[in-house]
Amino acid sequence: MEQGIWKKYEKTVCKPEGERASYHDLYEDLKDSRRSWEIAQSLDECKAQLCGVDLRTTGRVLEAGDIYVYYVLEKEKLIPILYFKIVQVYDDNELMHYIEYNGNSDYYNSIIEIAVQYLPEVIRKLKEIDSEKNQFYIEELESRYYNHQHILELQSKVEYTEEELLFLYKMYNYNFSLERIYKTIVSSKIESRDLVVDFESFSEEGKAKLFLSIHGLLFESPISISSKKVMTLIVENGDLSCLCYASSEILKDKDFIIGLLQVFAECGEFNPMNTTKLNALPECYRTDPEILSLILYYGGDLVVSEWLAKSPEEKLKSPEFVYPLLEAFIRGKIRDGKPCCDASNLLRLLPNEILNDIENHIMFGPEQNPQKGLWSGEDLKQISYQKLLNHRAKVLQYRKEH
Repeated sequence: MEQGIWKKYEKTVCKPEGERASYHDLYEDLKDSRRSWEIAQSLDECKAQLCGVDLRTTGRVLEAGDIYVYYVLEKEKLIPILYFKIVQVYDDNELMHYIEYNGNSDYYNSIIEIAVQYLPEVIRKLKEIDSEKNQFYIEELESRYYNHQHILELQSKVEYTEEELLFLYKMYNYNFSLERIYKTIVSSKIESRDLVVDFESFSEEGKAKLFLSIHGLLFESPISISSKKVMTLIVENGDLSCLCYASSEILKDKDFIIGLLQVFAECGEFNPMNTTKLNALPECYRTDPEILSLILYYGGDLVVSEWLAKSPEEKLKSPEFVYPLLEAFIRGKIRDGKPCCDASNLLRLLPNEILNDIENHIMFGPEQNPQKGLWSGEDLKQISYQKLLNHRAKVLQYRKEH
């Protein structure tokens, strides 16, 4: 790799006509470079990048920032290879720090695709400027550069260790654009392999890592997970889709399935954005009161409501089935320290005779204070119970009117 130099062009304010500013230097250095960068096309663009653009008059969002251009010497001429721009701007009174590469704020592909070999120079420069502020960008570029170099190291190998295979599978299924040559290398290594054979040959930890890194490849592969440790390791990473590949022996073990759901909850995965993950749970458990109560307690009321809507009417008419679910739902709200609960999705599924008899079946003992929130457990119990009754009244009134 050629040795190069960095040149810094400082952000500034617009100068009167005739006065020299950094944007003049930037344009003069780049105007004959034949680069497609916007800053190489016009003095006005250089001025806009280094001075910022007045949103009130232009409608364009563009913040001022220092620009660093990396040049290499070829035939006694400095050739610009890449550049980055550092911007700091207040957003809702919080100082934000971000970096654009080659005029593109969309991650790092704009420099990785054309100048992988120069990434160490970019990393060194970012560290030199401010290693603390640029830490996120430094770590990302170091990871990307390591990936590319490791792919090259494995190019000539035929036999691989488990860790090397895990790396190649991860790169094959990675969610960012590898440079074309590296894509070709990885594809040639992985597409000739048997995923199932590799999976079965791995250690338990390796099986879990492989599963977590190759979701897109699993759908057409007859993988079967028979190890409870592997299942637990996967769920500890917030992924319940392994239930779709569990052996029949594992799926029959209700106590183990309950334990997996508790692990899933402890990972903080029970929230409205992730409840669809629960659809990996086998159908036979979607009407099991113990499992449904656990899911409701941890906040999965939306998915439970969807399952109950498809369950037999006899289930929803059974006090022994329904009331423990409502109680678990309210207890979960108390546990979260929330002073309200919207039970509409559950209540609208229940027949009138169940709704009318709630007072005689939902009972609580002394409630412990939640770990968070300003309300006491007893306060939350009373408020949540009253909310439940209010929602019941609305459901009954709606049915009466319609």
